[in-house]
Amino acid sequence: MSRIGAASLLVLAPGLGCARTQAEPEEAERTTPAPGLLVQEYEEARRKTTCIEAQSIATAVEMHLLRSPGACPADVETLVAKGFLARVPASAPSWSIACSETGPIVSAPGQDGRLGTSDDVIVGGPQDSCKRG
Repeated sequence: MSRIGAASLLVLAPGLGCARTQAEPEEAERTTPAPGLLVQEYEEARRKTTCIEAQSIATAVEMHLLRSPGACPADVETLVAKGFLARVPASAPSWSIACSETGPIVSAPGQDGRLGTSDDVIVGGPQDSCKRG
C-alpha cells in the first residue's frame, strides 16, 4: 500500500454539480516503466495484432477457395476487390499468401520489416508463429 502525499487533486464530477478531492501520490513514489519495457510491450501488441489480421486474411482465402477451388488469390487486394475482406489490413506493410494442400499460409514481415526472415508473422503451415503466441 502506498503513502499518500499532501498534494491533492480537485476532480469535478460532471452532471452532479459537486467536486471532490482525490489524493495524489508524492512525487518520489510515482513510478515510470523503463523505456525498453514500453517498446517491448508495444512490439508484442503489434505482433498480436498482425497475427489476428493474418488469421482474418487466411479465413478470407479459405472462403475464396470455396468459391473458386484451386484458385489461390494472388494478393490481399484481390480478396478486397472480390468482397472477402473489407480493407487491406494495415498492421503490416506487405502480405504474402500461399495455398497448400492443408490450407492457406499467410505471412507478414516481422520487426525487421522484411519478408522471409525468422521474425515473420506466419499463419498456417508447419511454421505458424501465431500458434506459439
